[in-house]
Amino acid sequence: MTNIQRYSLNDGPGMRTTIFLKGCPLHCPWCHNPETQSFQPDIFFRPDQCMQCGICLEVCPNQAITLENKEERVIREQCCLCMACVNKCPHKALERIGLPHDEKQFLKEISSDTIFYRNSGGGITISGGEPLSFPDYVLDLLIKIKAMNIKTCIDTCGYADWMDVAPLIPYLDLVLFDIKCIDAELHQKHTGVSNEKILTNFVNLVKSGVKTRVRIPIIPGFNHHMQEIEKIADFIQEYPVEGVDILPYHRFGQVKYRLLNRPYEIKFERDLTKDDVRPYENIFKLRNIPTTIGG
Repeated sequence: MTNIQRYSLNDGPGMRTTIFLKGCPLHCPWCHNPETQSFQPDIFFRPDQCMQCGICLEVCPNQAITLENKEERVIREQCCLCMACVNKCPHKALERIGLPHDEKQFLKEISSDTIFYRNSGGGITISGGEPLSFPDYVLDLLIKIKAMNIKTCIDTCGYADWMDVAPLIPYLDLVLFDIKCIDAELHQKHTGVSNEKILTNFVNLVKSGVKTRVRIPIIPGFNHHMQEIEKIADFIQEYPVEGVDILPYHRFGQVKYRLLNRPYEIKFERDLTKDDVRPYENIFKLRNIPTTIGG
């Protein structure tokens, strides 16, 4: 787990608590939560908080610390993720990303927010990373949340075996389902996996009767053109979805790549605006599909 975000308004209807799991089978270069991609813990390094005291260098058992690079402290390929440097850093320049989930404490916290969920039509959203990569854990958590009479949602890329998805359906009130493109070759090139399993799972979910809302990130150099968005619209109009959320590209997560010492591969120099993606909204509305920009 990387984070629990209370009072969220962007991860489903109403006021929600969103839990972000760590690990995703896709490797989208525009991901605004790159710290959730790896299934292993990560370390953020914040250069502006580092006083170069050298304590991290002293405690590292793998000689995976350098003081020669102002922008990076951890030699990632040598790091064994023991977190000795994180635990000893007196200035909090090093931060562990990915912690075991205290389920008991989480359930206690959400029970205290029940009134907010009910008054706003909200609930709990399990996001990531990719929640379907942890089907047993997610199923157990959903069962416990539903027993508290709280509405549930998962935010998913859809890449999983159907045998892992199907058991979750009775405990889901809503699925936020990413469809990034229809072109299989394009999807493989930019995310690292085929979309065949994703599109099959989408169809199965909708046919199961669970409410499903499609989310489409609009990414320059990937799907930011009418032809690809029209393909998505033609595909989903055959199914009774709750609606579509068009998510314009933004660079909010770019700083996280620096904290992980990873390159940010998208070279587009500005965020997309609502006006940039308005023509895509019209594509869906012409097909009588309820659509929002921004979710």
